[in-house]
Amino acid sequence: MLGVGTKVDNFVLNDAFGNIRSLNEFIGKKVVIFFYAKNNTTGCTKEVCSFNELLAEFKNLNVEVIGISCDSVNSHYKFTKEYGLGVTLLSDQEKTVINYFGVLNVSLSKKRRIGAKRITFILDETLKVIHRFDNVRPANHGREVLNFIQKLNKLS
Repeated sequence: MLGVGTKVDNFVLNDAFGNIRSLNEFIGKKVVIFFYAKNNTTGCTKEVCSFNELLAEFKNLNVEVIGISCDSVNSHYKFTKEYGLGVTLLSDQEKTVINYFGVLNVSLSKKRRIGAKRITFILDETLKVIHRFDNVRPANHGREVLNFIQKLNKLS
């Protein structure tokens, strides 16, 4: 799993609208990348919506918020429309980025790949990992991350 201090390599994935998005387009901003298992599940919906509700506050701090799961572009599109989401959702069906970050969730009982672990990374303006949240509580996670970034900004 990527640790604090690691410079994240560029990656390219499609968003909910089929647009190609590159991590490098966010150089110069802090970036929150949260991984989650699946659209339209109780915990994941709470997590995504917790970020979405605070999106304007993140933007005011020059922070980009990106959610990544192995759901399809079409699934992300439907999820975005159903919940009126403005947060960027990226589709990683091949699990390339999920594997790169080391957050692939594998069932121990059947060795079946089931998606991404619920882990969040914060990148600085140069795309270096500056913090990682491993024990995520979905309902308030957006607020937890925003509070962390606000404290970080006060220290700098």
